[in-house]
Amino acid sequence: SSAVALATLATEHLMDVFATAALLGLSVILLPELRGFSIQLAAAIIFSIASLLVFLLIAKGMDVIPGTNRVPFVQRAVMAVQTLRDSPLRLLLSFLGTLGHWMFLGLSGWIIAQGLNIEVGIAVVVVLFMGSVFFVAAVPSLPGGAITFEAAIVYTLSLFGIQEEPALVFAILMHVIMF
Repeated sequence: SSAVALATLATEHLMDVFATAALLGLSVILLPELRGFSIQLAAAIIFSIASLLVFLLIAKGMDVIPGTNRVPFVQRAVMAVQTLRDSPLRLLLSFLGTLGHWMFLGLSGWIIAQGLNIEVGIAVVVVLFMGSVFFVAAVPSLPGGAITFEAAIVYTLSLFGIQEEPALVFAILMHVIMF
């Protein structure tokens, strides 16, 4: 049903935000080249935690809001979220799948970067994508994050001393792959 689909999409987005926050936090600790960006990464982690709290409040508090008991769609969506909450193994598998997605995306980005003579590590590419996708999701942008994604990638790569032209080619290729 559409209510279950909405609950699934919301949970998937939450897993994505949570995986992003976890990987960004680990990257600040483990990658010395990213320690200069700790303020930006900390802001992303704080935003992730806030998103998680809002999601949990909505899931727990929808029954409290007057009138929601009369809307079958809302009731079905809340029940679907509660079903997921009661399935920790499914949530763990979903989280691990999301982490795997980011890792494989980072690997493909690293391979493309190597082909363009962009010398950055695979972990930096993973963090670069996560930060760019996180930025695109947080600010208003065109459908699919067009232009905003590319701008975030080009800007971030410029912080690592990469020229704009190869950075733009890299950003466009990766956006096509992600799309």
